[in-house]
Amino acid sequence: MAPCPLSASCAHAAGPVHPGGRPRPPRQARAHRGAELDSRRIEPGGPGRVFQSFDEGHAVQYFYEPFLHAFDPELRKELGVWYTPDEIVRYQVERVDAVLRSELGLADGLADPRVVVLDPCCGTGAYLRAVLRRIRATLHEKGGDALVAHDLKKAAMERIFGFEILPAPFVIAHLQLGLELETLGAPLSDRSDPPERAGVYLTNALTGWEPPKEKPKQIAFPGFDDERDAAGKVKQEKPILVILGNPPYNGYAGVAVAEERDLSTAYRSTKRAPAPQGQGLNDLYVRFFRMADRRIVEKGGKGVICFISNYSWLDGLSFTGMRERYLEVFDRIDIDCLNGDKYKTGKLTPEGEPDPSIFSTDLNREGIQLGTAIATLVKVGADLLPHGPRPKVANRSICFRHFWGRNKRTELLAGKVEFCELTPVLEMDLCFTPGQVAAEYVAWPQLPDLFPVSFPGVKTSRDHFLVDVDRDGLLARLEQYFDPNVSHEEMRRTAPGVMENTARFRSEIVRDTLRRRGFLRANIVHYAYRPFDVRWLYWEPETKLLDEKRSEYFPQVFAGNRFIVTQQRPRREWSMPQVIRPIGCLDLMDRGGSCFPLLFHPGGARRTCSVRRPHWPARRNRT
Repeated sequence: MAPCPLSASCAHAAGPVHPGGRPRPPRQARAHRGAELDSRRIEPGGPGRVFQSFDEGHAVQYFYEPFLHAFDPELRKELGVWYTPDEIVRYQVERVDAVLRSELGLADGLADPRVVVLDPCCGTGAYLRAVLRRIRATLHEKGGDALVAHDLKKAAMERIFGFEILPAPFVIAHLQLGLELETLGAPLSDRSDPPERAGVYLTNALTGWEPPKEKPKQIAFPGFDDERDAAGKVKQEKPILVILGNPPYNGYAGVAVAEERDLSTAYRSTKRAPAPQGQGLNDLYVRFFRMADRRIVEKGGKGVICFISNYSWLDGLSFTGMRERYLEVFDRIDIDCLNGDKYKTGKLTPEGEPDPSIFSTDLNREGIQLGTAIATLVKVGADLLPHGPRPKVANRSICFRHFWGRNKRTELLAGKVEFCELTPVLEMDLCFTPGQVAAEYVAWPQLPDLFPVSFPGVKTSRDHFLVDVDRDGLLARLEQYFDPNVSHEEMRRTAPGVMENTARFRSEIVRDTLRRRGFLRANIVHYAYRPFDVRWLYWEPETKLLDEKRSEYFPQVFAGNRFIVTQQRPRREWSMPQVIRPIGCLDLMDRGGSCFPLLFHPGGARRTCSVRRPHWPARRNRT
């Protein structure tokens, strides 16, 4: 087996591997915690359990999860070591193969030499190996035994590609593919010039898709310039037809920089759907979706995308533009909803039975907290489209099916659950999930049409200090906090939470600032903390003592005013609206309460809130 030259040079520096699936931890945490692997010892009995997990063909792929389970389960969880289950990998590959045949007219599916495949976050190569096995099966079915090995090796080198940004899984992906090809009778040779290698490249899959405007800078490490250039040729020159895999999902990935910044721009505006809200588009998996969307739709004009990801984009308020675009540009959208969400369903089926994450294993019963879904997006291409105009977004339908319970992976492969046809409704944010409402529901006026002003509730992030059922107890804490004779050290001993620093709160600086100004006793006010639970709050107008003080909300709390509290989109069941008089907490409702005032006084002049006469659209049934 011929090693990739760069993978050999990377191997000594490789950190913890993230086999197949994600989410990944922050780089600093990976480096810091990964270093601890060298300094700890495995408890007695650990190695035996590790090596019992090895079996031919899976030893490398599943090494890190059983190893860390025996070595340090908490470290394993912190590192985010999740592999993509074999059933999921096989299902996605078989799904793509079937779609290529049925929708794009390629009778041999993935075995067709015109099909160029990319896994943009290939990890240790699970999807690439499954693609090679599917190709081998098709070639054998056609009776091409004599040329199977040659065709497999050619595919692995010239049209089956993987990108990986971390050195360790990059190295192991080359090892995996080399072993796979050797097992299939098509070993790579190190005697040719240059040595044969699989098409796996160490690169950032989200950048480099357009030729650079300036000559790239030289990289000091040997082999990296060639690796970058080879990856660039794949991105810019290869006619990629299939993009599949398990992109990383990390809701705290932060705002994209440089070339990545443009990736979610197409999803941040809408034509007819409601504008996106919140920060969901900053999630890392969205950038991978957009990279694939741009490559298949805008550059290739046809192809298939098949990703398993966080399923928040199916109905989240942040993703209205993403859903609108997909209805506009893709000819077929299939959603396999795998559920298993801690927040929406509590990891329970509709019948109340356990519904674990799809990433749950014998070693990791919990899996990940987020629900997941497999999306298969098909762009047929102008040459294969049926005659006639494409249906408008408002009339497009998608195919959807739910999978629940412990056996969902088996059921997914068996294909026994039927798809249902679903027509996303514009007035319901073009959600890609089924729902039932009264036929007239979408014709009713929205609450903001009737009450155009609303405020999110207060968020203290320090409830234990700033909120109390006992006004005297709260007053005593605050008097101590504002006392210039009480040191920070003493305050930290008696109320450690309010002296704890966060990214947006520097405890000592805030306290010094507020002590210089003085205590505002009149700002101890009633606080609608939870439904039917009114407490006392110290509302501080300056600094970040209150994490989100809602300065525009506080002046609207006066005698005679009332607020309707409701929610935009719950994670679980819809909550009944509430009516409150005092200032309200953000957590009055799941995912945040919105407070609509009956009366509103801009600039101190109280007036009745301007109730708009809504536009009443014609009634229509939802299909």
